[in-house]
This record gives sequence, structure tokens and C-alpha cells, in this order.
Amino acid sequence: ALANDLRDVELNARVLLTFFEQWSDPGAGLTFGREGLEIGRRLGSRAYGFFMVGNAAISAIRVGEWDWAEALLDEWLALEVTSNSFAEFYADRAVLKSLRGLDAASDIGEAGKLRETVTDPQYESYDLYAQAWAALAAGDLASVRVHAERATEITDYFTPLAAPLMMRSALWSGDAAALAAAISALEGSGYWGQVLQVDRVGARAGLAALEGNGPEALAGFREALRGYRGLGLAFDEAACVVDMATVLASPERDTPDVVAAIDAARATLTGLRAVPFLAQLDRAMSKHASGAPGTRGRATAPEGTDLARSSAAT
Repeated sequence: ALANDLRDVELNARVLLTFFEQWSDPGAGLTFGREGLEIGRRLGSRAYGFFMVGNAAISAIRVGEWDWAEALLDEWLALEVTSNSFAEFYADRAVLKSLRGLDAASDIGEAGKLRETVTDPQYESYDLYAQAWAALAAGDLASVRVHAERATEITDYFTPLAAPLMMRSALWSGDAAALAAAISALEGSGYWGQVLQVDRVGARAGLAALEGNGPEALAGFREALRGYRGLGLAFDEAACVVDMATVLASPERDTPDVVAAIDAARATLTGLRAVPFLAQLDRAMSKHASGAPGTRGRATAPEGTDLARSSAAT
């Protein structure tokens, strides 16, 4: 399409690529989105650029390009446009604000106002997805699952984005049954993607930890972190380390690569200003230092793996 100047075909293909890459290869999705934004600027077409913003912003969050995503969303939401389609951008910015521990209520409210006259159900799912992230940031883990599950019920293709959030909230709350149910729901949804597969591996590692199988959990977390690292997803990788620190017990969590990975993740999350995830990491470390019981696994884990490279390269 690019070679033959088939602009409508090219735009449609690029929109689909940026959409599906959100849970397959967000780094590629971000590249497609940035190229599209540049094409829109060259064409002088705000309409073209509009289709690039939302998906590119979500991919940028996973990659760790938070400042870029923030600037992009601020730029578009500063436009004097009242189209209800901009509800998506308010929801995306609400997600980013929540991730930084900021009050997202105003953006969630604006998204809600704009979608009031829209019949397309996806906009309600955007609203619920943003509310789920706000609930996670506030530590209201039960509400995370309620909002995320409702988002997927209304709009099926929110499943690959919202299901990992449900899994994380169950893991942080130590609810093995809810975590197993969320994993099963995702696996039964029919959605596939490279990063989605890694999300499943990490969730299953968390489940193994909650069920007392420390060695299996450690092996799973190591595999998940390698996967995120291979895809260049700095935030997802650091967030997975927080999950690992939350549920992994001694002696597995005392191995040198786990300790180094936690330190590296803290550095990444500090750079991103990911306040809720830093707070969860602090809670996990405090619990571990106090000797509070974690999982029941007690077998010695193999050493010499490479978790320490997880976030150090970001």
C-alpha cells in the first residue's frame, strides 16, 4: 500500500497492526504508531493521526516510554475538539496517571461525559478499563477485577488487555482461586499474542507460588522475565518482578538473581515514577523482611540465571 500510494488501504492496515500489537509486540506497535503519526503530519491530516494515538500510547506504556505517551495524549487532548471519540484518549491518560499515582478522576469523568451519547459499547469498556487501573493504584484489588471483567463482557476484544490486570489483582491479593479463574478465562478466550503468552507464563508462576511450589514458581518467573526482556517491555518486566517479589518465598526469593532483579526493577519503576508499583514492592519487601509467611515451597532453587539483567538495561 505504501509503495503504490493506496492511502486508505495503508491506514486501515496500520490501524489493525497497532491494535493487535498491543498484546503481541508492543515495541513494533509503537514503531507503527510513530510512523503513522509522522505520515499524518506530512499529509496535514489530523484524521489520520487520530487513529494512531490510542494504540500507540498503550504500547508506549508497556515499552516504558511514559513521557512520550504523556506528551502525545496531552497534545491531542489540548485540541479544541468535542468529539466523543476522544473519550478513548481521556481513558488512556487516566491509565497513565493511575500508574504514576496521580488522581485520574477528572480524566475518567471527561471520558464518561463524552461517551454518554455514543452507542458503540467499546467506549464504556475504555471507561471501565481506566477505572480498573485506578482501582489497582488505590489498592482496591476487588474493584480491579469487577471493572476489568465488566469491560471484557461488554467488549470482547478488551480481554487481552484487561485479563492480565485481573490476574495481577488476584496475585497481589493472594487469591489463588481468583488467579486460576482469570488464567482460565484468558486461555479460553481464543486471543493470542507474543506478550500475552508471556503474561500467562508470569501468572502461572504466581499461581505456583501461591500454591506452595516455589521451584516451579521461580522457573516460571524467570521464563516470563526473559520473555518481556526479549520484547523490550521495560514496564511489563519490572511489574513482573513486583509480582514475583509479592508471592515468592524463601529460599527462592533469596537467590542472587532474584535479589538483583528486584533492585533493577526498583530503578526502572523509579525512573518511570510508577508510584503504586513501587509501593507494592515496598510492601512485599517489608513482609519478607519481617519473616511473614509466603508460599509453602521450600526446595532450593537453581542459581546462575539472568534475572538481574531484567531492568538494568533500561
